[in-house]
Amino acid sequence: MPEYEVLEEYVHAVRSDIDQGNPVVVEVRDNDTFERLVVRALILPPGKETAGSDRLLLRNLAENVAADNWAIKIVEKLDPESVEIRPQSDYRKQGGEG
Repeated sequence: MPEYEVLEEYVHAVRSDIDQGNPVVVEVRDNDTFERLVVRALILPPGKETAGSDRLLLRNLAENVAADNWAIKIVEKLDPESVEIRPQSDYRKQGGEG
């Protein structure tokens, strides 16, 4: 089973779509090839795995594993040049202005 990882900030930025079961666009890393991919995928919280889903690790900005019991089902691989991916930092959201 393939294993991917994603910055947890990508997940937090689209959490409402994830909770509604909608596909989201995220950048992931394939842990077998170390290739970075931009994908449209279903991100599945713990306990919501589905047939054909793969393991997903969430990493924080310090590259530590924040959660390892998520799943991902890639719907489509996208051209990274045609999609702008910019997670909103949780740290910056909590820091206020200035």
